Amino acid sequence: MRTIKIAVTALVIAGGTFSAFAFSANKENKVATTYYAIEDSPGSSSYHWSTSVPSGFQCKPNGTAVCSITANTPPTNNQLPSGTSSRNEVYRLVEE
Repeated sequence: MRTIKIAVTALVIAGGTFSAFAFSANKENKVATTYYAIEDSPGSSSYHWSTSVPSGFQCKPNGTAVCSITANTPPTNNQLPSGTSSRNEVYRLVEE
């Protein structure tokens, strides 16, 4: 009987340890992604963040952001993440 109690206790401890690591691993494994500031409309001071640059867009001055950042979480549209300084640039549609 004592052997069964020890075995059950060991399984409970092992299961709890596994569960603790499974939940904490999800928080630690965020992957850094590059986000690009895309102008919402020609001449607009608003922009949104995208993980890709649309065809025909180029990084240009006279924006209100930086052309790209690398972050673990998606940034808020029209806002630079904390600690990021504006370089007054943004991706704009370039007509040829």
